[in-house]
Amino acid sequence: MFNLDPAVFTSRATISLGALEQNLTRVRAHLTGQKIMAVIKGDAYGHGLLPACLL
Repeated sequence: MFNLDPAVFTSRATISLGALEQNLTRVRAHLTGQKIMAVIKGDAYGHGLLPACLL
């Protein structure tokens, strides 16, 4: 059985706005003239909803 006690088990996610922007730039290059809609998960993990939306 796994011990998921936060005092023992921790994890971290690092979000790179630069990488997100680069990925979006590449998608836009392939979809010239098309609208793009991204789904942003309601900042549930504190990843920075507003900065990601403003790319």
